[in-house]
Amino acid sequence: MKRLLNLSLCFICLLSLAVSHAQERIDGQLLPKLALNIPAGDIIERDYVTSGIVVEALKPDLQMVKDCFAPNGVLIDEDSRQALEGFEFDGAYYTAKYDDGVHMLVRDNQIYYNTHTGRCVTQTIALAGTSMLNDEASNGAGLSFKSARDVEMQAREILEKLSISGDIALTGCYAIDGRTLQSVTSEIIRDSDIRSDIRDGYIEIKLDWNENDDFYYLTFSQVFDGIPLDKDGFTSIRQDYYIEPSGIVMIISENGLECIKADGLVKQTGEKGEQKPLIGYEKALELLKAKYKRILKKDMRYVNGMHLCFVPAPVKGTPTLRKLVPIWYIRVCPEPDWPWEDSTRWTAFNAITGKEV
Repeated sequence: MKRLLNLSLCFICLLSLAVSHAQERIDGQLLPKLALNIPAGDIIERDYVTSGIVVEALKPDLQMVKDCFAPNGVLIDEDSRQALEGFEFDGAYYTAKYDDGVHMLVRDNQIYYNTHTGRCVTQTIALAGTSMLNDEASNGAGLSFKSARDVEMQAREILEKLSISGDIALTGCYAIDGRTLQSVTSEIIRDSDIRSDIRDGYIEIKLDWNENDDFYYLTFSQVFDGIPLDKDGFTSIRQDYYIEPSGIVMIISENGLECIKADGLVKQTGEKGEQKPLIGYEKALELLKAKYKRILKKDMRYVNGMHLCFVPAPVKGTPTLRKLVPIWYIRVCPEPDWPWEDSTRWTAFNAITGKEV
């Protein structure tokens, strides 16, 4: 079966966190005690949260995107030359491909840009998994061509040019060197199915990385009132609406930006909301324990992840607006260090009312 991989896989894989801790006995079974992994910073002890912040989808300006990424690009698609600002519109997305290998895709709340090299790096990460992203660069250190601090500043300048508004939090900065890419690629292509997909053009990947192929892989999140937007995607318990994941991934090399994947972008309207008491993480765990028998089956008894985020929920009668709802996510797995999402259960509670959502 042909596997069509896209950038979403690496963004999901990158941000999946798992921790294992001491256990306590509840109703004769074991439930791990938890620590929090909150990308936007330490918000564990806060007592209040702003409720009712209203946002709407960020609508990128096409000319601004083109000027930022491909001011002198030569389009290879003849139809695109006649389209708006050099983009072809298929009814949902504006797309453009250039003769130097640059691809762009734009729609409301979404911006994609990548070079051929950027696509190869993201495909390699998607195939290899998150193990190659465990070397987090510290501030002031990093790769030889630029420090981690300087590359973060470079990335933020790009986001500012794209008018991505609000507080933007750096949630990860990883250094990937050419030797690691070559070693990982050599392992990947041992799979005959992957070799077949590469040969048939379903997978775009580079086979001959060298020691000068060094990259920074950065992730950012839009933050409101100190709380990041949901990065995983949200389906309501009644399944009456679905919210796409939110987050920004950027890959930067010595040559500059190789890739940006920005999803779920929003901007705040004039309504700022009001302060309401926030359910802390300990209370959120108590809510989980109250539901323990129903949620945690015999083979799903470990909780090894938890985070607080905002979900932009629909507002009745206004299809373009969303109201930010604070949510506690709790991750339930078969084993303490379980890496697979297909057998993982996420449980979500409203962090103001305590209601499961």
